[in-house]
Amino acid sequence: MRSHYWTVRNSRKWRYGDAPRRRAYRLIQAEKKRLLLAGVPKREILDYLACCRLTCKKGNSCHYCRGRFS
Repeated sequence: MRSHYWTVRNSRKWRYGDAPRRRAYRLIQAEKKRLLLAGVPKREILDYLACCRLTCKKGNSCHYCRGRFS
């Protein structure tokens, strides 16, 4: 999922670059649905997505970010 958000962040914001961004969002949506159906709590999924988007505010106390930015 992190690689799909990388694609979203780094794709151009004009018509030519829309297809890779849409494809990445579709893949992210499918992965989120798979996690929900597997019984993962929604709060955990949202925390994980915040780390994938690089918007996590918890820093080293985050379960997903730990050791990633050091």
